[in-house]
Amino acid sequence: MAAKGVSTMSEPLESADYYALIEHLEQDGKYRWALFCIIACTMGLRVSDVKRIHWQDILAGDLHFIDEKKTGKNRRIKINDSVRRKYLEYYDRMGRPPLEQLIFLSKRTGRAYTTQNINTHLRNFKKKYLLPVERFSSHSLRKTLGKKIYEDNGCTEYGLMLVNRTFNHRDLQTSERYIGVSTHALENVYDSFQFEDTVSKSVSGEG
Repeated sequence: MAAKGVSTMSEPLESADYYALIEHLEQDGKYRWALFCIIACTMGLRVSDVKRIHWQDILAGDLHFIDEKKTGKNRRIKINDSVRRKYLEYYDRMGRPPLEQLIFLSKRTGRAYTTQNINTHLRNFKKKYLLPVERFSSHSLRKTLGKKIYEDNGCTEYGLMLVNRTFNHRDLQTSERYIGVSTHALENVYDSFQFEDTVSKSVSGEG
């Protein structure tokens, strides 16, 4: 069952729309939400795991280890230099809070934002920034990573295997459905192999 406020039919963003979202949030001074979108997408985490992250978790090194709340599985996540610079920039812009503090802490309640509250904000951003998807939620950001992995690897079965491994999916069919890969699209991958008909050329040249 999906967490409250999360649509199982959430749609991923195209890369250009994702980067535009980050830029809009930065321009409006919404650094915490820009940070949420970066963490959720670049780490491919569920909202339940993003909410548990402290500042020290993302600033201490270039690797982040997390036990997924839903599955209990351990994931090793690399933080590249470009992403790390964003983390440091936002940390400075947000007043350098205590490293042991949760990043997504509600000032009103003193606790982590609820999933429902996070998705309400994201839906508002979708409307404000005219994101070209119908269903946008925290899960859209995780799916955006999956879509990028698949497309960056030529929409191949290898790309699908990387998606599967990244998200610890049960099987490739689950990964297909997750990022919206159709059976027809996969058939096109197999149809892409085309060999020169050397046999016909050899026969025609024997005379």
